[in-house]
Amino acid sequence: MKQGGITVCGVGAAGTAIAADLALKGLPVTLYELPAFGAEIEGIAARGGIELTPDSRSTARKTGFAPLVRTTTDAREASAEAEVLMITCPALHHDVFFEELLPYLRPGQYVLFNTGYWGSLRFQRRLAAAGLAEGVTLCETNIMPYLSKRVGPHETKIFNAKRVMTVAAFPGIRTERAFSILSKAYREYRGVPNVLWTNISSGGNPCIHVQLTLPIMGYVFDRFQGCKFYTEATEQFSRLSAAFDRERAPLAEGLGCAPIETGPEWAENAYGYTGRDLADAFRKSPHADRYSPMAALDRVLDEDIGYAFVPMVRLADQLGLGMPATRGMIEVCGVMLGKDYWDLGLDLSDLGLEGMTAAEIIRYVETGEV
Repeated sequence: MKQGGITVCGVGAAGTAIAADLALKGLPVTLYELPAFGAEIEGIAARGGIELTPDSRSTARKTGFAPLVRTTTDAREASAEAEVLMITCPALHHDVFFEELLPYLRPGQYVLFNTGYWGSLRFQRRLAAAGLAEGVTLCETNIMPYLSKRVGPHETKIFNAKRVMTVAAFPGIRTERAFSILSKAYREYRGVPNVLWTNISSGGNPCIHVQLTLPIMGYVFDRFQGCKFYTEATEQFSRLSAAFDRERAPLAEGLGCAPIETGPEWAENAYGYTGRDLADAFRKSPHADRYSPMAALDRVLDEDIGYAFVPMVRLADQLGLGMPATRGMIEVCGVMLGKDYWDLGLDLSDLGLEGMTAAEIIRYVETGEV
């Protein structure tokens, strides 16, 4: 990494955990937050870093005080010495950070969406319009590095760290170089050929939340307004997840990114969780001890459905494949929560994939050429 090589964007649960963990590895980390939320960074700025709680499970295998190079709400300053800029907020807010950073990006930098949700394709055309598509590389992973929580003005806790995360660049021909840079931050990264793998083939956030919530929707949103989410995993959740996997498989095959990582495979690869089915694996895992408030689950569903399920179904429809069970989950969640996820979700035009054949899509994500 160059001096001041990593800028972590966002000071929520994910951003503070990433910044602390990477700083404890000895990497030079800058922490950036939007000016509107400057108060959220004051405690960290005053301390000069982040305290990672003693019971945290970091990839650095360290805890304690993690000193930062700087904290800032100035996008120019945040970008000035960064080789990698990590956007750690939920997908619903990726655009706010990207627009703030865009005027200050320069050739040789890598922008990583830590939980992809098609981040590279969503912002590639804006990058091109700014004349930066040749020099700045957009990258994404399939999932955040941890389950974590910010627990104080300058303190954060990591509950679990993933053992494997997939990472790709757009276009795919840049993935090898991007991986050589990004793997200095996380040896848990595994490079995959292109962003079809991170969004369709790899397990991760789109893999389980919708399916787990549907059988207990009233319990979570009406009766108790939250729960120990993974404690409530049901056999029906496992069946819905298996149906989702069956429908993803032909799509991945048609787009050259097979085989998929199934839900049970992802749980074992990422966390080492196993069981007679996916529900059993999660019920007896450390995940089961964590309480999830209703607002957090509502946000996760908006993200998973709008930024993963909806474009996946639209992509399958365009290729003549169809995903009826997944479509049904979108529809039922929309009815139960009073939302139009088809309107809220991504269109294929948002990804630059509208009207393309499978061969054209593969060529585009590999080379960047339409």
